Amino acid sequence: MTRRLHFTILSVSLLWISAGGRTIATGNAAEAGPAKTDLKMLVSHQHFAKLAKLAAGDLILHYWIRTPSGHEIMPTWNGFPSRVDRQGVLWERAMLFLALENDYRATGDPRVLPILRAEDHRLKKLYSLPQLQACGVGSLSPAVDDSGWDAMLFLSLYRYLGDRGMLRAAMGLVTHAYHRWLDSKFGGGLWYNDQRKIKSLYQVGIVLDSLQIYEITRRRVFYKWAQACYNWMQSRLLRKDGVYWCDYGANGPIGKSRPNDINEGGSVSFLGGTMAMAVIDVKLYHITRNPVYLERALRTVAAVDKVFNRNGIYVDDRDAWCNATFMGQWAADVLTLPGVAPPSRAILFRTALSVYKNARTKDGYYGGSWAGPAQGPGSRWWPGSSPQQIMTSSDSANVIMAAAILEQALSPTKFSRHR
Repeated sequence: MTRRLHFTILSVSLLWISAGGRTIATGNAAEAGPAKTDLKMLVSHQHFAKLAKLAAGDLILHYWIRTPSGHEIMPTWNGFPSRVDRQGVLWERAMLFLALENDYRATGDPRVLPILRAEDHRLKKLYSLPQLQACGVGSLSPAVDDSGWDAMLFLSLYRYLGDRGMLRAAMGLVTHAYHRWLDSKFGGGLWYNDQRKIKSLYQVGIVLDSLQIYEITRRRVFYKWAQACYNWMQSRLLRKDGVYWCDYGANGPIGKSRPNDINEGGSVSFLGGTMAMAVIDVKLYHITRNPVYLERALRTVAAVDKVFNRNGIYVDDRDAWCNATFMGQWAADVLTLPGVAPPSRAILFRTALSVYKNARTKDGYYGGSWAGPAQGPGSRWWPGSSPQQIMTSSDSANVIMAAAILEQALSPTKFSRHR
């Protein structure tokens, strides 16, 4: 079945909208609006799993390249094929691996593990353990967000391949990030980078890495660091509307005079970071059994539905390279909570459908405007974040992988061995 025919079938069969006691079908996810989606119809035939495999195939086609010694993910610089060095930028390729991991988690896609093994081999061939563990200027992970993404990659390699060297790499990188950037200025939290001008919601990556390391090793220092940074974000970045400011400087939240400036291509908040805070809440609940964390996670779901909803789909507000980084965990851990209503899940499904239909180029790259178009003057993200960049395509494809994870979680037939 061709991709065009497959998506035509999906457009007709998936988007059933309940209206006035009857059901109607529409072929455009972006036009579905706030109407209530029939989730039972959406997940009944694992359609999002099929879309996830198609999206993964697009990523593999473009970025899994032949080398003299085999295959590897293309080294990139600013998202494009690297002409600077053959190593490329580590965090950029991490974005692709996070999307492929979510594809594997949802579908068990057999293409993914060989790619993970190749990356594991490549990292150990190119870098020493101290290089993988370093952060700050001159390192592979120069800022707090880069450090978070890179440690996520290392933890994925440990989780799926059992490579304890990658666990040591993640532990060392997270430890160095806390030692380098955690202090009491502005009340605590991690500096964004060595310039020490802002502290940011982007530290959620390091916090989640830290909690995962604690779950694996039971070394309490990782929990203490994570809890301290989480508390700081709750106290300094949480807004009255339930989402989070992105950046915090000497005068408080940056953009506090324009709180409603949350738009595609520019925002004082951060959808990905806000979702991550709810994921952290769920993790802290499992560790502490304190119900306040579940209450906070549900509060965040309601806030995301209200603040980041544009005509029934999520808006890619701040960062087209990593806004969907935590969406797989959001789908698996947050949207499956008791108390989350079907409309909150429907937004993710609609967004995934819109990404595939409206944000995908004809040759299989994915743009940052999730309602479309994939590129050109109609996209607020183009050309600065173009579909051809490995981070942009991977991040937007990750929305589809997240929908497949949610579909799998809601399905009576679950592939739980891949979680």
